[in-house]
Amino acid sequence: MVDSMFSVIHEQTVWSLKSSVMRMVTNTMGQQEIVVLIAVDGGEDSEYAFHWYVNHFHKAENRLILVHCPETYANVTMMSEYHSY
Repeated sequence: MVDSMFSVIHEQTVWSLKSSVMRMVTNTMGQQEIVVLIAVDGGEDSEYAFHWYVNHFHKAENRLILVHCPETYANVTMMSEYHSY
């Protein structure tokens, strides 16, 4: 059930994602559909947002896109030796 309810898009640039969403706004029947985008990172807040959407907002004709946005932390060894603090 869940697999048919949403599409997962990950590791794409913002422009590529925007292009994908714009193509999905008009479905194959030529009708406008609601596209909902939820950013997820594996945390509890993401899970809460997903369940809230399913319980309060989802309709069968909606298109749900989950975008994986993992948290990243700066690695000091990746900084330039000329980086000013």
